[in-house]
Amino acid sequence: MRMKKISAVVSALCMTCAAVPVLPGTVQESVSVSAEEEYTEGTYENLIYEKHDDFIIILGCDESAEGELVIPSEIDTLPVTSIGSEAFSGRSGLISITIPDSVTSIGNFAFAGCTSLTGITLPDGLTSIGNWVFWVCGSLTGITIPDSVHFMAVPV
Repeated sequence: MRMKKISAVVSALCMTCAAVPVLPGTVQESVSVSAEEEYTEGTYENLIYEKHDDFIIILGCDESAEGELVIPSEIDTLPVTSIGSEAFSGRSGLISITIPDSVTSIGNFAFAGCTSLTGITLPDGLTSIGNWVFWVCGSLTGITIPDSVHFMAVPV
Protein backbone atom coordinates (compact mmCIF):
# COMPACT_ATOMS: atom_id res chain seq x y z
CA MET A 1 0.00 0.00 0.00
CA ARG A 2 2.85 2.41 0.89
CA MET A 3 4.52 1.72 -2.48
CA LYS A 4 1.30 2.66 -4.34
CA LYS A 5 1.12 6.00 -2.46
CA ILE A 6 4.77 6.80 -3.29
CA SER A 7 4.16 5.86 -6.91
CA ALA A 8 1.06 8.08 -7.04
CA VAL A 9 2.96 11.03 -5.55
CA VAL A 10 5.85 10.62 -8.01
CA SER A 11 3.41 10.38 -10.93
CA ALA A 12 1.58 13.52 -9.77
CA LEU A 13 4.86 15.44 -9.46
CA CYS A 14 5.94 14.37 -12.95
CA MET A 15 2.65 15.50 -14.47
CA THR A 16 2.81 18.83 -12.60
CA CYS A 17 6.37 19.51 -13.73
CA ALA A 18 5.50 18.66 -17.32
CA ALA A 19 2.70 21.27 -17.27
CA VAL A 20 4.95 24.12 -16.05
CA PRO A 21 6.67 26.13 -18.80
CA VAL A 22 10.44 26.26 -18.92
CA LEU A 23 11.68 29.29 -17.01
CA PRO A 24 12.94 32.09 -19.27
CA GLY A 25 16.47 31.89 -17.87
CA THR A 26 16.80 28.25 -18.90
CA VAL A 27 15.63 28.35 -22.50
CA GLN A 28 17.94 27.67 -25.40
CA GLU A 29 18.40 30.35 -28.04
CA SER A 30 17.00 29.41 -31.44
CA VAL A 31 20.06 30.79 -33.23
CA SER A 32 23.25 28.76 -33.18
CA VAL A 33 26.35 30.84 -32.50
CA SER A 34 29.73 29.27 -31.83
CA ALA A 35 31.59 30.16 -28.64
CA GLU A 36 34.55 31.52 -30.61
CA GLU A 37 32.48 33.94 -32.68
CA GLU A 38 32.86 37.56 -31.68
CA TYR A 39 29.99 40.01 -31.68
CA THR A 40 29.15 43.47 -30.45
CA GLU A 41 25.97 44.87 -29.00
CA GLY A 42 24.43 48.08 -30.22
CA THR A 43 21.29 50.14 -30.48
CA TYR A 44 19.28 51.24 -33.48
CA GLU A 45 16.46 53.68 -32.77
CA ASN A 46 14.76 51.97 -29.79
CA LEU A 47 16.06 48.44 -30.57
CA ILE A 48 18.93 46.60 -28.89
CA TYR A 49 20.83 44.18 -31.10
CA GLU A 50 23.78 41.80 -31.33
CA LYS A 51 26.00 42.34 -34.39
CA HIS A 52 27.83 39.30 -35.77
CA ASP A 53 30.09 39.09 -38.83
CA ASP A 54 27.24 38.60 -41.28
CA PHE A 55 23.92 38.96 -39.40
CA ILE A 56 22.05 40.80 -36.66
CA ILE A 57 19.99 39.34 -33.79
CA ILE A 58 17.42 41.62 -32.18
CA LEU A 59 17.79 41.31 -28.39
CA GLY A 60 15.04 43.68 -27.31
CA CYS A 61 13.90 47.25 -27.18
CA ASP A 62 13.89 50.24 -24.88
CA GLU A 63 11.50 49.76 -21.96
CA SER A 64 9.56 52.84 -23.01
CA ALA A 65 8.71 51.41 -26.46
CA GLU A 66 5.01 51.51 -27.18
CA GLY A 67 2.54 51.54 -30.03
CA GLU A 68 3.68 50.20 -33.40
CA LEU A 69 7.15 48.68 -33.70
CA VAL A 70 8.69 48.05 -37.11
CA ILE A 71 11.83 45.92 -37.09
CA PRO A 72 14.17 46.89 -39.95
CA SER A 73 15.41 44.31 -42.45
CA GLU A 74 19.00 45.60 -42.08
CA ILE A 75 21.15 47.34 -39.50
CA ASP A 76 24.63 48.56 -40.51
CA THR A 77 24.17 46.85 -43.92
CA LEU A 78 23.72 43.43 -42.25
CA PRO A 79 20.47 41.47 -42.42
CA VAL A 80 18.35 41.13 -39.29
CA THR A 81 17.89 37.35 -39.22
CA SER A 82 16.59 36.57 -35.72
CA ILE A 83 14.59 37.82 -32.79
CA GLY A 84 16.23 36.54 -29.63
CA SER A 85 14.66 34.81 -26.66
CA GLU A 86 12.65 37.17 -24.45
CA ALA A 87 13.45 40.07 -26.79
CA PHE A 88 10.16 41.91 -26.25
CA SER A 89 8.92 39.95 -23.26
CA GLY A 90 6.76 42.03 -20.94
CA ARG A 91 6.59 45.11 -23.19
CA SER A 92 2.93 45.80 -22.44
CA GLY A 93 2.92 49.09 -24.38
CA LEU A 94 3.49 47.42 -27.76
CA ILE A 95 0.32 47.25 -29.86
CA SER A 96 1.62 45.98 -33.20
CA ILE A 97 4.89 44.56 -34.49
CA THR A 98 6.03 44.20 -38.08
CA ILE A 99 8.84 41.70 -38.70
CA PRO A 100 10.79 41.89 -41.98
CA ASP A 101 11.21 39.05 -44.49
CA SER A 102 14.90 38.76 -43.52
CA VAL A 103 13.97 37.24 -40.12
CA THR A 104 14.08 33.43 -40.20
CA SER A 105 13.76 32.60 -36.49
CA ILE A 106 12.00 33.85 -33.38
CA GLY A 107 13.38 32.76 -30.00
CA ASN A 108 11.58 31.43 -26.94
CA PHE A 109 9.29 33.84 -25.04
CA ALA A 110 10.09 36.58 -27.60
CA PHE A 111 6.74 38.36 -27.19
CA ALA A 112 5.51 36.74 -23.96
CA GLY A 113 3.63 39.16 -21.76
CA CYS A 114 2.97 41.73 -24.49
CA THR A 115 -0.54 42.15 -23.09
CA SER A 116 -1.59 45.01 -25.43
CA LEU A 117 -0.32 43.34 -28.61
CA THR A 118 -3.23 43.16 -31.06
CA GLY A 119 -1.36 42.53 -34.30
CA ILE A 120 1.85 40.99 -35.53
CA THR A 121 3.05 40.37 -39.06
CA LEU A 122 5.20 37.26 -39.44
CA PRO A 123 7.45 37.18 -42.53
CA ASP A 124 7.14 34.67 -45.35
CA GLY A 125 10.78 33.58 -44.85
CA LEU A 126 10.27 32.60 -41.20
CA THR A 127 11.36 28.99 -40.60
CA SER A 128 11.49 28.59 -36.81
CA ILE A 129 9.28 29.72 -33.90
CA GLY A 130 10.39 28.99 -30.33
CA ASN A 131 8.51 28.02 -27.15
CA TRP A 132 5.86 30.22 -25.56
CA VAL A 133 6.47 33.04 -28.05
CA PHE A 134 3.00 34.56 -27.58
CA TRP A 135 2.38 33.46 -23.99
CA VAL A 136 0.09 35.87 -22.08
CA CYS A 137 -0.70 37.93 -25.18
CA GLY A 138 -4.40 38.12 -24.35
CA SER A 139 -5.18 40.95 -26.79
CA LEU A 140 -3.78 38.99 -29.74
CA THR A 141 -6.84 37.29 -31.19
CA GLY A 142 -5.28 35.65 -34.23
CA ILE A 143 -2.04 35.08 -36.05
CA THR A 144 -1.13 33.66 -39.43
CA ILE A 145 1.78 31.22 -39.45
CA PRO A 146 3.58 31.30 -42.82
CA ASP A 147 3.95 28.07 -44.82
CA SER A 148 7.74 28.50 -44.62
CA VAL A 149 7.76 27.58 -40.89
CA HIS A 150 9.15 24.05 -40.54
CA PHE A 151 9.84 24.15 -36.78
CA MET A 152 7.34 25.42 -34.26
CA ALA A 153 7.75 24.59 -30.60
CA VAL A 154 4.60 23.69 -28.75
CA PRO A 155 3.01 25.62 -27.23
CA VAL A 156 3.59 28.81 -29.20
